[in-house]
Amino acid sequence: MNKKNIVCTCGASNNVVDDPDKMKDTLLSEIFYKKYSENKNISETIKYVVELIPKDKIYDLEENIKNILVEAKDENDLRDRIDNEIEINENIGELLRISRETIIDFFKGIKEEKTKRINKYLNLSLKYFLRSKSAECNSIEGYISEYLLEDEEVSIINKIYILASDSEKGYESAKKSKEFIKALMKHIYKNNNIDIYVDKIEGFKTGENTEKFIKDGIRNLLMKFFDIHHSSQRQNHKCILNITGGYRAAVPYAVYFASGFDLDIFYLYDASTKVMVLPRIPIVSWDEGYLRRLKDIKEAFSHSKRKGMNQAKNKGMLSLVDKKEEKFSDFGDILIDLIEKKLSIEGDRENLNHNTNSNRNRFISSIVSRL
Repeated sequence: MNKKNIVCTCGASNNVVDDPDKMKDTLLSEIFYKKYSENKNISETIKYVVELIPKDKIYDLEENIKNILVEAKDENDLRDRIDNEIEINENIGELLRISRETIIDFFKGIKEEKTKRINKYLNLSLKYFLRSKSAECNSIEGYISEYLLEDEEVSIINKIYILASDSEKGYESAKKSKEFIKALMKHIYKNNNIDIYVDKIEGFKTGENTEKFIKDGIRNLLMKFFDIHHSSQRQNHKCILNITGGYRAAVPYAVYFASGFDLDIFYLYDASTKVMVLPRIPIVSWDEGYLRRLKDIKEAFSHSKRKGMNQAKNKGMLSLVDKKEEKFSDFGDILIDLIEKKLSIEGDRENLNHNTNSNRNRFISSIVSRL
């Protein structure tokens, strides 16, 4: 079974860790946030939370704390119940001791839907905690749960690349996502051999200059996709795109790229728990003929706008024209470069196979001639 390399896009908006309001949805989140506020070390804080949960006692832990909250008559009664549980129950004593005041504050804030809110707050599943802290971690776990159900299938994930937007906030967000993904793979799926990389994509940021976003950001993103895909191919690995994070404006370009290179691509919508594997677009083959048509249109535009528009119309490729400016589009230029790289590599591979076969035949002939 081929190893899989997952490539994620990551924008600046995924940074849940530095948003206090989003870190109070569960007890584990609050514990994490308080510890992280003290040490500002994601890796150490995740380790702290992981070690706090007795793995084989999670259900009992949740039920015990739920009963305490439901049965408590008032704040003082709740304090007494918690103190008593700390004293007699070694399995949850440490967690209760650390979170005592946090639980009391939560209790005081419950106004309505008491049982529903308690159930959500006391979801002590480590998997749920990790998924809720990073869009990339959430979507990768969703993909694993739906498409890689067996442990040996999960182990085929070899590398994960997180491609960050060109901003300090985006890059920091990607580095934090890396730690949650690493914890997910290590503690939930027992995969300690995975390599996770974070790269900042120059120009990959939104703003007022849309043309620059496409000309630089999308170009650099797609070229990075290509480099990772090519590297994966050389190792006989399969490259998969995860476009959950990052900018929505990049999605159609990523889908087009995946279609041209026959790659799987998946996405997890914010409000959903189910990963969608997106269909590939039935595009024309990226071959010498298609490349020639692109270059013909670009060449026609170099003579005049009218010739360029007519050439694009005749070849049925007006989608690669900037109709407002009446020029060959920036994406058209990107596509030319991608196809040239694709064809160059395919040519090198054919030459390598030809040379390998020739050398093999000469070797066999030399052996036969000695017999």
